[in-house]
Amino acid sequence: MKRTLPALLAAALAGALLGAPAGAQVLPPPPPSLKTVPVPEPSNLARFVRNRPAAIALGKALFWDMQVGSDGIQACASCHFHSGADNRTKNQLNPGTAHGATTFEVAGPNHTLAETDFPFHRLGDPASRFSPVLFDSDDVVSSQGVFRKKFADIVPGRAQEMCSSVPDPIWSVGGTNVRRVAPRNTPSVINAIFNFRNLWNGRGNAVFNGVSTFGPRDAAARVLEVQPDGSVLAVPVAIDHGSVASVAVGPPLSADLMSCAGRTWPKIGKKLLGLTPLGRQVVDPHDSVLGPLATSARTPGAPGLRVSYTTLIQDAFQPPYWKSPKVVTFPLGVLSIADPTGTPLTTDQFTVMEANFSLFFGLAVQLYQATLVSDDSPFDRFMDGGGEGGATTNALTPEQKLGLAVFTNVGLNPLVGAGGCIGCHAGAEFTVASTNRIGLVEPPDPLAPPPVAEGVIEHMAMAVQGALRALVFATHPAALEPCVR
Repeated sequence: MKRTLPALLAAALAGALLGAPAGAQVLPPPPPSLKTVPVPEPSNLARFVRNRPAAIALGKALFWDMQVGSDGIQACASCHFHSGADNRTKNQLNPGTAHGATTFEVAGPNHTLAETDFPFHRLGDPASRFSPVLFDSDDVVSSQGVFRKKFADIVPGRAQEMCSSVPDPIWSVGGTNVRRVAPRNTPSVINAIFNFRNLWNGRGNAVFNGVSTFGPRDAAARVLEVQPDGSVLAVPVAIDHGSVASVAVGPPLSADLMSCAGRTWPKIGKKLLGLTPLGRQVVDPHDSVLGPLATSARTPGAPGLRVSYTTLIQDAFQPPYWKSPKVVTFPLGVLSIADPTGTPLTTDQFTVMEANFSLFFGLAVQLYQATLVSDDSPFDRFMDGGGEGGATTNALTPEQKLGLAVFTNVGLNPLVGAGGCIGCHAGAEFTVASTNRIGLVEPPDPLAPPPVAEGVIEHMAMAVQGALRALVFATHPAALEPCVR
């Protein structure tokens, strides 16, 4: 649909010039309910996961556990706890470090955002994009993470790690460091499972390599695999439909978000395997996933789970990725695998389970997030009943139905505003960049060139669309006004 939009707008212009029938009601059909779309899943998942419910429980525990952060406070959920995103207002500004900016323009560190701070791009006449620009800033509202610190080591049995404070030239007030803020907005984890690739800058690769965010681009990524003869080999893995897993393994190593600079995944694994899952938080005994495992189910108000991370991993994952007595070390950053000596391991010696912790973390969090699907919204209910005139036609208000008409109208109906949104926000997922739509060939369209499969990388024809919309508006303004005439 994305490629056909310019042709459809051109057809709309032709219709306007020729005089479209006054009662024309030509609109593309609205997307179906999200219930009709299967949740994407890696084709080789069974190679790694042997018990899905156990993996989901592990993923939810890891996602919400404050002990994952170097400070024993910062969890993945710290930035994704409100509808999958972040609604905090204090110390949420980044000056634009993604492109090297270090000077705040809206307000400084530790500022509490107010309504008067917005928008960051202000026009003399908000109703006209051609009016003079009064203020423009590259500051970003994002999510606060951790204080700037350098990693030294973990302390067995303790959530807080040994780290040394480093002066922060950006996030400090009166010479005192405050928490750093991520360079980009926190995306919602709700429905993230449907995206072919999460995050636009190459991270969140569609192929999870078991270690990092970059998929096949990280040629050094290796997972340890126990062989039938008991030996352990470092092998590359390629887990398709794994973008959420790729994203998940990034923040725990980020010196902005969750980590002291220099921490590694084996260190995270060693720390967490020695702690009670969610040991600093009380788990609701009625939680749909973790309730049966919650300590509070037997002792009201008690924190944590009654099962260890070791047991959860053993239950969830195939033995070749954790069942071995071998000792793993990384002298000077080089992998070394040796037989056990019988002495307790130091904090620089790891089990295979600890060394593979990024694999478990990424896949478990992805399987948990695969359950966070909003497929019962008013729109889904509306479409479940057949849409307008169907059994659930009242699931949407008249105003919402008008919005849907504007959303789907690409210019063929001059009586309804032509939002043209469906050109890029097609399908039940409302995006053509979803896993289920990559490679999908659109139905034949008599107004467009021969259909072409959706590609992984595509040119966004926004400039062409904008020019055509301007031309349509100049000749037939009602076609682009968001109201019914």
